[in-house]
Formats: sequence, structure tokens, C-alpha cells
Amino acid sequence: MKKFNREKFIKRCIQIFAIVVVLILLTLGISAIVKTAYFNNAYNEYNEKIYYKNDNIAINIFLTLISIIVIYALYKIFFKIKNKYLLFAVILIYAVLSVIWVIVSKTPLRADQKVIQDIATQFIDGNLGTLDPGQYLCYHPLQLGIIYFLEIIYRIFSSTNPIIFKILNIIFSTIAMIYIYKISYIIFKNDKVQKILLILLCGNFIMIFFNVYVYGNIIGFMLGLIAIYYTLKYTENKKVRYLAISTISIVTAIALKSNYQIYLIGIIIILLLETFKKFDYKSIIAIFAMIILMTVVNKGIIKFTEFRYGKEINEGIPMISYIQMGMAEKVDRAAGWYNAVVNVEAIFRNNDFDEEKTSEYSKTEIAKRLNEMLNNPKDAIVYYGDKILSTWIEPAFQTIWINEPQEEIEKVNDYISDKNILISLYDGTANKIIMKYFDIYDIIIFIFAATYLVINFKKINIKEISLMIIFFGGFAFHILWETKSIYAIPFFELLIPYASHGIMDVIQIIETKIKKKKSKKDKEIKLICGS
Repeated sequence: MKKFNREKFIKRCIQIFAIVVVLILLTLGISAIVKTAYFNNAYNEYNEKIYYKNDNIAINIFLTLISIIVIYALYKIFFKIKNKYLLFAVILIYAVLSVIWVIVSKTPLRADQKVIQDIATQFIDGNLGTLDPGQYLCYHPLQLGIIYFLEIIYRIFSSTNPIIFKILNIIFSTIAMIYIYKISYIIFKNDKVQKILLILLCGNFIMIFFNVYVYGNIIGFMLGLIAIYYTLKYTENKKVRYLAISTISIVTAIALKSNYQIYLIGIIIILLLETFKKFDYKSIIAIFAMIILMTVVNKGIIKFTEFRYGKEINEGIPMISYIQMGMAEKVDRAAGWYNAVVNVEAIFRNNDFDEEKTSEYSKTEIAKRLNEMLNNPKDAIVYYGDKILSTWIEPAFQTIWINEPQEEIEKVNDYISDKNILISLYDGTANKIIMKYFDIYDIIIFIFAATYLVINFKKINIKEISLMIIFFGGFAFHILWETKSIYAIPFFELLIPYASHGIMDVIQIIETKIKKKKSKKDKEIKLICGS
């Protein structure tokens, strides 16, 4: 009987997975070339509805090719400069532009951002009324992590001005960019790829606009990347301290933003694959430690709040209700986005804030909706097509939209009356230019990340597929769950190192062919001269 080859089995699994991811990336890339999802940008009204428009395919392809030529030219210009100096320059440019934007834009808080800001302020004043039945934290106790973090920050600075957190976001996102660079190097160990990566990171303006978001997304993103980096470091040298750093980082990320459980699942898969290849008890212990510590921290936050509040609090909206909302018939927004009729708060409220009753109700409604979709497969395809495209091909991933004054119309005169550039950025010529820039940037990332997988298909290993596992997790999660374009950012950013490698691969293929052609021509000339 032939001996089971674990490495070969893992290799086959990775290749099958790579094929699936390539199909997803090409679908997103081609879709971004063909059409654009967009908001009806008007700086003076609140409208989260997604629209679509057909793009000029030829122009998009042309601009993509021009962009690659520019990237290549910059690569050649910076070729002899050490990467550490380029990294410093990129980080400095990014941080300076981010600070300027936060100060100039004066972006107001709204929706959940404003709610958690107000609750953190109330907590400082000793008012815990938002924990009462029917209030915000009765629905969303998972927000307590970021609320306590805000409370701590505001107590330290003796101010509740949200610009404090926005500046901290710049620090967090700057560190995140450094860790993208570090992760890319630990995966590929290729200085040429790193140089292309730095060029792409320098053009990664999405994060500059994202820094105004007063929520747990950016600090969670930073901590998630730190966790990934030290997990990969551990797979290289098996030092336990790296697993400890990874565990603390990912658990803290989840406490601040629960969506980073997807990162945790990705880390667990990486450790399990490495352990399957060669058994490592420390990885198994780390996996259990991550899961147990995550549970303990989340429960601890609830228990601390109950002690502080003096009453028991419920566990909030059951997770399955988000799946129900994520597949409900669309009403005012795109498919699977927050629904004005079938939303999680209404579901929980209509079931008397009873978690068990709500769960059973959501299961029943999901079964009904699945039956509808099975009976109308074309409608289901259209629905999920809309859900996927509205999430992934809005060029700025909602980061321009979150900066607009919108419902704070009464403050517009103070906000942007003398700032025509800002008005243009939200709803004018500058908006068209920046959105086209983002569109081409996204196309490059999707297409060249897929290119990397295709070119390197036969030699991809666990480490090289690691970020793709988490990207795929985010992609799949938001097919099932409630979605928004802004939710895709922590997963889109993971594709940038792969796109860098894909661009480098194409450059090397072209340069090799040119060299061969030149060498062949030189030989022919020598033969002619010799004869």
C-alpha cells in the first residue's frame, strides 16, 4: 500500500484553493473593469444606496496599462535605493497626508460611530442608561470593547474630542502598513517585490480617508496584522513568544471589533496546516489558548459591565439574525446591506429581546428565504451578484462616503462653505478623478493578485497562501452575513502583497523575453559580421 504523503496532500489542497481564489479575483477584477458601484454622492444628504454604471472598458484597460508602466518606471527610479529608506519615506508621506486630511476634513460622526462616541462620553459621566432594555447596548453588547477603549483614551487625554481617536487611527494604520510590508517579506523574502509593494502602499489612499472612522476597524486591523506576522514568524523558528504575541494581539482585536474572528480562523487554519504537515503540540495549545482567551475576555467585559451597572445584561442580538438580515429581500440599500425593514434590531425587539426566541425565529425565516431562493434560482443569483459587487467594486470602499457631512446638513456652512476642493471631492470633478484612480488601483490589485497565483501555481506553499486564506474568509463571510463595502477593507488590503508579486512576475517575464530577443539578435549580427 502506498504511503500517505502529507506534504503532497497539502499541496493539492492549496492548489485547489488557489483555483477558487483566482476565479474570485478575476471575477472581481473583470467586474471592476466593466462596471462601477457608486453612491449618489451629495455632501448634504444621507444616502447609503448603491448604484451601478457601465464603465468604458477600453479606457479602464488603457489606464491600467499606463499605471503599470508608471509603477515600472518608479521601480526603476527607486531600484538602487534601499527599501528601508523607501519604507520610511512612504510611511512619512502617508502619515503627513493623513494628518492633513483629518484636520482639514473635520468629518462629523454619525450612525454607530456617533452612538459609541456618545456612550463613551456618558460612561465617563457615570451614565450607563444605554444598557437598559431597548437601548443600544441591549442590542449590541459586543460594542462594549471599543466603548471602554474610547472611554480610557478620553479619560487619559481629559477630552472627548473625537479627533484624538482619529489621530490614534493614523498611528494604528501606519503601523498596519509597516506590518503589511513585514508580512510580505516574511512570505516572499524578495526585495524586488518589496519595492513594488512600497509603490503600491504609497498609492493606497483608501486608508488615508479611512482614518476618520471612529470605530474598532483600524486598531483591529493593526492588531490582526501583528497576529498574522507573529504566527508566520513562529512557523519559521518555533519560538513560543511569537505565539504569545499573536494570541494577545488577535484576542484584543476581536474584543475591539468582533469581525476579526475571521482573522483568528485564518490563523488557526495556518497553524493546523503546519501541524498536519509536521505535528507541533505548541500550535495546538496556542489554538486552544486563543479560543479560550477570546471567550474569557468577552465574558469578562460583560461581567465587568454587570458589576459596574449593578444588573445583569443580556448577550444581545443572536449572530444568526445577522445572517437573516444578510439574505433578506433588499429594500432601501443593496442586497445584504442593513435593511430598513428586516434589520437585526427590529428582529430582536419583535421577539421581546429574548435571545433564544429570536434565534428560533431567525432560523425559521432563513429556511423560508432559502426555499424562496431555491424556487427562484435566477433571483438568487441576481441577489448575491448584487451583494458581492456592491461590497467589492465600490472603488473607495465607502471611505469617501464616510467623510461626507450628509445628515449634518445644518452644519454645512461651517463645515465646507469656503472649501470648494472638499465640495468637489465629495460631489464634483475631484470626486470623479479620485474615484477613477481608486477604480484602476482596485483593478490592479485584483488582477495582479490573481496573476501571482496563476504564475506561481505549482510552487505555492502554506506561508504564501496565508493572507489569501483570510481574504477568502472575509469574502465568504460577507456573502452570508450583513455586508457593506467598508467591511471589505481589512481583506482587500491583504491582497496588496500578492499584487506586488504578480506585477514583479510580469515584469520579469517581459524583461526575460526582451533579453532573449536581444541576445538572439546579437548572435545573428555576429554571424553576419563573421561571414
